[in-house]
Amino acid sequence: MLRRLARCRRGVGDSPTCYLTGKKFSVNMKWRKNTTAQATRSPDGEAHRKQELKSLLTHVSLYNMILSVVEIHELDNWRAQLRKGALELVVLSALANGERYGLAVVEDLRRALGEEISEGTVYPLLNRLKQNGWLRSRWEESEAGHPRKYYSLTVEGARQLGRMLAEWEELSRRMGDHLAATTSRPPGREK
Repeated sequence: MLRRLARCRRGVGDSPTCYLTGKKFSVNMKWRKNTTAQATRSPDGEAHRKQELKSLLTHVSLYNMILSVVEIHELDNWRAQLRKGALELVVLSALANGERYGLAVVEDLRRALGEEISEGTVYPLLNRLKQNGWLRSRWEESEAGHPRKYYSLTVEGARQLGRMLAEWEELSRRMGDHLAATTSRPPGREK
């Protein structure tokens, strides 16, 4: 929806029109010429021209603001997809040092990825990794009174973690080489 709002459509006289408000972003040359001639003849014409210019600048600012929101939204989507792709690796590595209960894994992921990771994302992933044969689980009573489900890596899970780490390192190296060769320096990272 934001993408549609950020676009403009062509209207009468081929002037761009805002989808959000239906008003024109700019004016055609004939309008400018007539308004300029009218403005030189009457004081009201100049006021009208200034009001139209102010309105135009407001719509251009709104358009730029919508584009900024779209860009931020697209970056957030890309960032989320990037983290989702690495989530299995992070879960397996969180269990590499030993057995952990589910909520502790969630907290590890939140610390590692620096943002809110929901339990609704992690528990289905833990179950899928268990179905793949990479994790095993067991229930244990806790001092708090309710049982906790503990997860640990299987031998195959440890092997898979090793393969995933090797792939991650190779991908990181190749991406680093590619980015270094194709970009001088990413914006915002100037030294």
